[in-house]
Amino acid sequence: MIVTLLSGTVFYWHVEGWSLLDAFYFSAVTLTTVGYGDLAPATALGKIFTVFYLFVGIGLIVAFVDALAKRTLEMRGEKRRPRAGEPEGESQGDARTCSRRFRCPAGTSRRPDP
Repeated sequence: MIVTLLSGTVFYWHVEGWSLLDAFYFSAVTLTTVGYGDLAPATALGKIFTVFYLFVGIGLIVAFVDALAKRTLEMRGEKRRPRAGEPEGESQGDARTCSRRFRCPAGTSRRPDP
């Protein structure tokens, strides 16, 4: 993601002749789809690059957020400790599945509600 942001910054700095700050700002605003509209590419090459930059950049950001969310969920699952009387490795979802409020899966016994 950093490489994408830096490549856009360098491109707009060279092709559009913007300052490094403006080029970086436009790259970040474009990739996050905020699009304030205060800067816009003036050259044909800049406009074409921006279209492809958006498609690639947004895809990378979505993939990054997806990976971060998966990692966060994995870490949450690893930190969960079993309740008293709950066998090791049984998830909280399994314990809730088999209670008075929910029907027990085949082959399991009903557990008392806490």
